[in-house]
Amino acid sequence: MKDLRKSIAAFLIALGSLSFFSANAQDGENVMNSIPSSLEISQIVKSLGDSYYKKDNLNNISYVSNYSTNYKKAINLGIYSTDLGMASLYKKNQDVLNYLDAVKSLSDGLSLSRFFDIKALSELANGSNIEKLLQETTKNFSEINDHLNETKRGYQSALLITGGWLEATYLTTLVYNQSKDVRLKEKIGEQKLILETIMAGLQPHTAQQGVAGLLADFKALQVAYNKVTITTKTGGKPKVEEKNGELVISSTAETVVTVSDSDLNTIISVIAGIRKKAVN
Repeated sequence: MKDLRKSIAAFLIALGSLSFFSANAQDGENVMNSIPSSLEISQIVKSLGDSYYKKDNLNNISYVSNYSTNYKKAINLGIYSTDLGMASLYKKNQDVLNYLDAVKSLSDGLSLSRFFDIKALSELANGSNIEKLLQETTKNFSEINDHLNETKRGYQSALLITGGWLEATYLTTLVYNQSKDVRLKEKIGEQKLILETIMAGLQPHTAQQGVAGLLADFKALQVAYNKVTITTKTGGKPKVEEKNGELVISSTAETVVTVSDSDLNTIISVIAGIRKKAVN
């Protein structure tokens, strides 16, 4: 679990709950329930080995200057932040520094730079203090979400979260294409549920630039997910174990994701197309 918490990418997906709490508490709870899945994805990807870290799979930092609208800045702040998490997960310190610069640039463009102490974060990255880097980044993004919602810019918060989720899902599909790991196939299938929550968070902001088009693309992705089935099999008695002097009760229910190779290929293709629009 300690290794999992080093992944800022996984954190960013978990952060999705913050932007939805004020608008729809039930949707926020749904995203919170998706956090274990996101953490598991980070664990699976890392377990496959360092060969699956490919810098070319991440969004090019030279694109930062191309993002001139608030829509592009917000969604790519989420995308770059997930890329930062991927670089952190693999301890690619120079890439971490580069993506910190990209995050700062877009934060400046959205008047959010006061929430980042890039110098301090860079020092943590250089010192390989990933745990502390995660803590500081967590605090930064929590403050950003609070600020955006307080200043009636909830749509930017929703876009930031959407960008983070989109990039994390896209990177997962790339690793799956290389590894054909059945666990990643299931995790991609599970995103069907998270997609619904992401869309619910974006729906109130359709009048904002770019959001209606993004929702139209996500509706096409929903169609691609139509044949994916997610069922929960009830297990036996709940598992009871002692951790740190406390009794912990966990469910033994099993989630079964069924997705054909053909449908999966369609899903992967649609996700790639949406991501391409977001970064270009």
